Amino acid sequence: MDILDEFYFGNILPHEYSFRDNAEYKKALAALHASIEKLDAQLSDSEKELLEKVLDANADIASVAEVENFKLGFRIGVRMMCSSFCEKTVLQ
Repeated sequence: MDILDEFYFGNILPHEYSFRDNAEYKKALAALHASIEKLDAQLSDSEKELLEKVLDANADIASVAEVENFKLGFRIGVRMMCSSFCEKTVLQ
């Protein structure tokens, strides 16, 4: 497995931070759940199954995107760090 995958999945102990305490996240999550409940009440059983498949597929896409964005952000940070250490500055 890629070292960044290992880091992302917690196999390398990263700092612990939970964005779930973020007020914007909580607000968006509450709005999502309210909308799903409202829609669920109006759908037939087959339509509910389809909605569940759509939500599952969206969660799968989001999961892959989270890993890739994490890796990209980490790589950009490393490149910035390397640039800071490798370039001569006026202050030297």
